[in-house]
Amino acid sequence: KTALQALSTVIFEPHDDGIVTVFKITAVGSEQPSGEGVTKNVTLTAPVKLASGEIVSKTLVVTMERRGDQWVITGVATLR
Repeated sequence: KTALQALSTVIFEPHDDGIVTVFKITAVGSEQPSGEGVTKNVTLTAPVKLASGEIVSKTLVVTMERRGDQWVITGVATLR
């Protein structure tokens, strides 16, 4: 199980995608209208521990959607 499973509609599988324990937010995009709510992209950098034990630096773009009074993660893309 991942720590975000209650706040996310996407799968970030630790065995395949690695484990993120700390991160630094490097950019927050503006809110964009989307269907019934709004979305925004948050860019972050993080050391990611791979299944092999190797730790690599990655830049991730997390797409978030406001649902009621909370934000839900609806996408994660790796830039590097």
